[in-house]
Amino acid sequence: MSTEDLLKKMSAIMEAKFDDAIAEALEEKKMDPVGKADSDIDNDGDVDDSDEYLKKRRAAIGKAIKTQKEKRESEEVEVDDEDEDEAEMASEMKKLHASSCSKHEMYKKMKEKYGVAKETFEKLYASNCGG
Repeated sequence: MSTEDLLKKMSAIMEAKFDDAIAEALEEKKMDPVGKADSDIDNDGDVDDSDEYLKKRRAAIGKAIKTQKEKRESEEVEVDDEDEDEAEMASEMKKLHASSCSKHEMYKKMKEKYGVAKETFEKLYASNCGG
């Protein structure tokens, strides 16, 4: 067989394989109808280890998303509670300041009632009692 014949034969084989690859790529893959999912998660026509892997992975991702959402929601509630406590403390501090309560006495009352840290008390005192 001559080199030219060999090249023609190789070209024909490659063209046939290329045509097959294009046909396979263009072949319409059927998806599961909406609401009728089956165990073949990756829609490759069989149920195997890859489907089990995808099932577990999706469950883990769903769990992680749920955990993050719950964490975010609980943090938002804590921030809201802190803001409400600070607003209550500020209001009470203004009343105590108006009644000539000393700063030391005011701190003792705020610490006892709200468990406020000294630094937070100082910030609130400065912004609400001019001190």
